Amino acid sequence: MDDPGVEIDLLWNEHCDEIEAAAAAIAAHLIASDPHPIYTTSAEASAAAPVQSVAGRAGAVTLTKTDVGLAAVDNTSDANKPVSSAQQTALGLKADLDSPNFTGVVGGITAAMVGAPSGSGTCSGTNTGNETTTTIGSLIQGATAKSSPDDNDWFGLTDSAAGNLLKGFSWSNLKARLLEMVFGAGYLKVFHNTARPWILLPSGTLNAGSAGSATIDNLATALVRSYTSGGWVYVPAVGSHPGGWLEFSSTTTTVVTLVNAVTTGGAYTQTTSADITGPSFTLPANSLGPNGCLESLVTLQYVSSANVKVYKLFLGTTNMGPSINLTTTSHFKSVMQVSNRGVTNRQVTGLCSTSSPFGTGSTGASVELLTSVDTTVDKTVSITLNSASASEYLVLDHWRCCGSYGA
Repeated sequence: MDDPGVEIDLLWNEHCDEIEAAAAAIAAHLIASDPHPIYTTSAEASAAAPVQSVAGRAGAVTLTKTDVGLAAVDNTSDANKPVSSAQQTALGLKADLDSPNFTGVVGGITAAMVGAPSGSGTCSGTNTGNETTTTIGSLIQGATAKSSPDDNDWFGLTDSAAGNLLKGFSWSNLKARLLEMVFGAGYLKVFHNTARPWILLPSGTLNAGSAGSATIDNLATALVRSYTSGGWVYVPAVGSHPGGWLEFSSTTTTVVTLVNAVTTGGAYTQTTSADITGPSFTLPANSLGPNGCLESLVTLQYVSSANVKVYKLFLGTTNMGPSINLTTTSHFKSVMQVSNRGVTNRQVTGLCSTSSPFGTGSTGASVELLTSVDTTVDKTVSITLNSASASEYLVLDHWRCCGSYGA
């Protein structure tokens, strides 16, 4: 056939079903979401994966930790991770929990942290390591001295019965033990000694004056002698003086010169028949023990007359007796002893007599005087003077009181 149109028609008629099926397949391919699932074209691959290279490389790329900026990273487990240099430096400044060795100044430590008793304290100085007897001795020698300890001061003491445990020992306890050891061995302790006279003056006149110029004169009886070393005189209330002992610097037999000023004075009549307390001291608690002894020595001068003059020794408020009546003699020296009787609150003293308690005998109703004074507490020991006549003097020239401890 020479006619092309005829030939085309014949081909169409012969293959039209095939051509229509192919056209339908092409149309379906064009509208499908994945027109060719079996393969991918270059265009499709480029559209679906825009990354063309990794770390400057294309194709089959193998990455290292440097490629991603992690050159200093190691794949180490948490348990095996090391610390940084800065952390190690900081840790090096920390003390070990086990047997720490501190340097520098340590602060913020409380008693509770170290298991110590409650309280507070401070310390200073240099840590010199383990102390020795030499270093401890140097520390003690370099400490501030205290020349007069009081009862609340403490010493360190190693207790041999408790494995040489360090314990405290007070100054008060030390004094008590010394009393037991020293005075218990028979040594006497002088508790009080005065040789300055205490004069119960006769009636007279107190003259006003400044310090050192006030005087007492017009005495009803002249004194036995002059006193140039000073002492004390008793004057009842008169003028600005409320009554009591006045210190004097010296006397003649008729004039007393006082130490302190007197604003107003006047004539006075001396107190009579009353115990006037003169010198005194404190006997420390437990100074005698259950078998100790207190010994009093007095020297007195007075007017020789029938008028009674009396001195008494008091332990606390108890007259340790006997009360000595002094009359027609002019001088008297007395030794009186007070002894604990196996306990600290029972004593025996001199004989109940109106004569001297020393070096004399007694008959009749005179018996030993028994007293009950508790010597386990501080007691005031004192001397009293008493005159029945306002015109006579009574002088305590000297008083010495000593004692010994008896266990």
